[in-house]
Amino acid sequence: MIEQILLIVGASIFGILGTIHLVYTFYSNRFNAFDPAVTKAMKNTSPILTKETTIWNAWVGFNASHSLGAILVAAFYIPLALSYMELIQESV
Repeated sequence: MIEQILLIVGASIFGILGTIHLVYTFYSNRFNAFDPAVTKAMKNTSPILTKETTIWNAWVGFNASHSLGAILVAAFYIPLALSYMELIQESV
């Protein structure tokens, strides 16, 4: 029982932090550089890999994908722990 609670709490922390990170990524300026010139340069510079995007868009995408990854961990493990804890306990 304690294992189930700890797994749900741990996965919930990932989900909450992932959600906060996603909100900060799209609805705040918390990931902007302290120096506005750096943010401006990121928005006006492309990586060598492709001219189809900017460093800024890559930065936003990186943050968004990692946020969604943390949310996915929570979305997978919370229901799994609630309904199939014995499967988790028996797995290698």
